[in-house]
Amino acid sequence: MGKMLSKRTVIWLTALAAAIFMAGRAMAQPAHSNLSYPTPHPTYEHGSAPFAVQYPGKDKFVQPFHPVGFEPKMDWFAPAETSTYGRGPRPNIGYFFSYERVFWSLAAPEHAPVGSEINPNIIPPGQQVSIPQFFKNGPSLYNTFINAEGAWGNRWELGYIDTDDYGWLVSVIDHVSQGQYSIDNRPAFFLGDPNGLLDGTIAFTETVSDNTLPVNAGIVPFLFDEVRLENQTYLNGAEVSRFFRARRLHSGAYFELLYGVRWFQLADTLVVEAEGTSGTTSVSYPGQNINGTAVDPVTVSFPTNILDASFWSLRTQNNLIGPQIGMRFFKQRGRWVTSASARFLAAANFQNLHMKTNLGTNTIANQAASNSNFFTDFVGIGSERSRYTTTFSPLGELRVDVAYNVTRAVGLKVGYTGMVVGNVSRASTSIDYNDPNLIGIRDNNFNEIFFVNGINFGFEINR
Repeated sequence: MGKMLSKRTVIWLTALAAAIFMAGRAMAQPAHSNLSYPTPHPTYEHGSAPFAVQYPGKDKFVQPFHPVGFEPKMDWFAPAETSTYGRGPRPNIGYFFSYERVFWSLAAPEHAPVGSEINPNIIPPGQQVSIPQFFKNGPSLYNTFINAEGAWGNRWELGYIDTDDYGWLVSVIDHVSQGQYSIDNRPAFFLGDPNGLLDGTIAFTETVSDNTLPVNAGIVPFLFDEVRLENQTYLNGAEVSRFFRARRLHSGAYFELLYGVRWFQLADTLVVEAEGTSGTTSVSYPGQNINGTAVDPVTVSFPTNILDASFWSLRTQNNLIGPQIGMRFFKQRGRWVTSASARFLAAANFQNLHMKTNLGTNTIANQAASNSNFFTDFVGIGSERSRYTTTFSPLGELRVDVAYNVTRAVGLKVGYTGMVVGNVSRASTSIDYNDPNLIGIRDNNFNEIFFVNGINFGFEINR
């Protein structure tokens, strides 16, 4: 009995020792050690080896935005890498994202009058006389109320860079907007009126032969009690770029080359609302020789608000579309990352101009109230018209940024952005006040230069 118990004890102790030994071997194995790796074959055609893509590069060509060399990591709040070993930390790979609030100054348009620059002093004699004194120096209403003031907006960027140093970038400028207005009381205002739509006609009795003769009064001055002007400017844009990150430079900085396509929009709108006066203006016309007979001077009154309750607006859209090339330098020192980038866009500018006019809404009522036979042929004008133009517009952009890495992936950034755009249209300089229909759209007004510059601040993740 004792001998049997001793033999059983030896068996149990042997089994326990074997179990402990096998457990130790299992804990020492690397992860996934239970995988069964097949014996290699001599050759693999078309990349058909186990665990390999059947046709190397094919999926990347069909899906160019699909990263293959990294797995997303969510350690956003790990300590920032600040080691100076090997000339500083390595740049990030993987997905990245940034948001910036921008405060940019949008350049004012070129100087232009609101109204025609025709000066009554140079009108041939007999066509314009006895003009009120404040009209004699030409128009007093201009677009100078539009200044290069700051405009708020947003800029978003996202993308990724793979382990092969190639990546994609998508950048969006969202609704950078600026609005300004002005109110002017009784400005000196003219319209060229080449077709004589506002010419007045008076009738009087000749004192010699008592014949009633019509006399053309020519360009009759008219007044506005108040003119309200409002200008709105908007910037929007989007770009999609492929970029390549070169090897580290001797200075420890990195260089990135980007190339892709970009859309940039500059939209400008000017709205003018004008209200006339309820009174009348007396104008004295000198005697004229009719068939050799002298005619006495005539003084008549006409409604000064012939264009009362007038409204006109022009919206210009500059849509720049074309290829873009750019570059970016950046360097990290401790938690600080400084960067400078530049872009150049060679774009076709598809310009859309849309105008609405409604002139002289109260003309008929004003004529009846003043008992005047002036402007009997003018009953107001309302119209809508558009013009489309395509031109070449280059765009250059410069950015300088400084970021502070709060954690390994999250950084706070602030910087400067400057842009210059050529051959654009602005609303306040594209209105023709010498149009046959009184107010229209100017021809070939697409050569202004537009400047943008200001600060941007926000945050970035894994950039």
